[in-house]
Amino acid sequence: MNQNSNKVKWYPRLLTGEMVRAVLSGHKTATRWPLRKQPVEDVAKRKGEWVWEDVDGNIFRAPVRPGDVIWVREAWSQENAAFPPVYRADGIDMLGNQWTEEALSEVRWRPGIHMPRKCARLLLRVTDVKLIRVQDISEPEAQAEGSMPEFEMNAADFIKGERCPTSTYFLGFKHIWQQLYDSGPHAWNVNPWVWAASFHRISWDEAREACRG
Repeated sequence: MNQNSNKVKWYPRLLTGEMVRAVLSGHKTATRWPLRKQPVEDVAKRKGEWVWEDVDGNIFRAPVRPGDVIWVREAWSQENAAFPPVYRADGIDMLGNQWTEEALSEVRWRPGIHMPRKCARLLLRVTDVKLIRVQDISEPEAQAEGSMPEFEMNAADFIKGERCPTSTYFLGFKHIWQQLYDSGPHAWNVNPWVWAASFHRISWDEAREACRG
């Protein structure tokens, strides 16, 4: 909810097709994203508030609070306003037919960043939020991010026929993060501070009711 009132805040969040499918299947119930301005060293949460402060006195207010609604932006297409949008993550057309690769390439897909809220189909009610470093994620939290178990093994050990290490959701999440952010300032090895929000999916009717309440 809004930091200074009981009004429900709507917050846009861009997700990849893979993560959209994870939300749809129920495997993804949490999301993390980096802060544009990073805290200095450690942070402390103010008691009773959704506000954190770093060692230099910089203030960081959570962009969402429990009760707020995250609406998901994703790649979509709507050639005719008389018909509902279709979503690239589904791989099917408005009639429920499976897209072929050729058909997918011919559709005029719109980038999710340009999706208006009225076209969103995924509404996520925030249940908790915290400020944490990206690597300080537990195995259950990594699983809740919609990741799949993966393992890491260097080439030398693979060539020698060493036994594969145990797969973990932590490594699965790490690889997702690297794909999204390792080309910029929020790379995994930098261990940036992130907002970590958990959620459950709601309908448009439930979202409207929350706003009235």
